[in-house]
Amino acid sequence: MATDDVEWEVPGSPDIPTAGKYKGAQELGQFFSKLANTFEPVSFTPQEFIAQNDKVVTLGEYTWHVKSNGRTFSSRWAHVTTIRDGKFSSFREYTDTGAATDAIRGK
Repeated sequence: MATDDVEWEVPGSPDIPTAGKYKGAQELGQFFSKLANTFEPVSFTPQEFIAQNDKVVTLGEYTWHVKSNGRTFSSRWAHVTTIRDGKFSSFREYTDTGAATDAIRGK
């Protein structure tokens, strides 16, 4: 699913456990563990796909449930993915990090 040297980047403040840059399969596994421990998806709706050469941009909306305090947050997002040999080689998310931070902080 991902190349051995995959680069995965999720924006956000230090309050968001999943925020940061991850490189390689082991760190990507850590990202998905943090994601599963922190959030539960309520909805995840890709709405548009734009592909050119080795890049795919996906636009959509999601709502997440924060497991630690029961709050939810919603945001539109853009995911920019690079594909190499049929696998993810890089991923960057663009989203409303303020909504996530407020939900985690309980605001």
